[in-house]
Amino acid sequence: MPAPRFPVISARDRRGRGPRGPRSLPGPLTPSGVPAARTRAADFERVVDRVAAQLRRHVGRELDSVRISVEQVPMVPADWVDDVPLSAQQAGRGRRPARIVVYRMPVASRIRGPIEAAGLVLDLLIEEAADLLGRDPDELDPRLR
Repeated sequence: MPAPRFPVISARDRRGRGPRGPRSLPGPLTPSGVPAARTRAADFERVVDRVAAQLRRHVGRELDSVRISVEQVPMVPADWVDDVPLSAQQAGRGRRPARIVVYRMPVASRIRGPIEAAGLVLDLLIEEAADLLGRDPDELDPRLR
């Protein structure tokens, strides 16, 4: 029997885009499935972690006790008509560490890509850390040295 002239494409590999559907997902029946897609939230958290690590290296041990986290949106009253905050900070009390929170959705609405995200997140972290530590923001900015 002669070989077919055209490559045979399975029903699940239409138009050469790779496997689709439940058979392509990782699981007991398909251990070599495709990796899960990254979410925008995970990408943003990665940017915040990278920028926070850069700021911690620059500032030193002063930020060791400060917890930096990401939340989706700030909790603001319904009658609040001013601008939505992009970040917030809270001083430590007792055993609770000081905390800086970056709000993902308000930041994401003001940027176009990951490079802008890193710059804006760095600006926010510098402002909040300077306020927490009682220092001038220019002293903490790694771009100015």
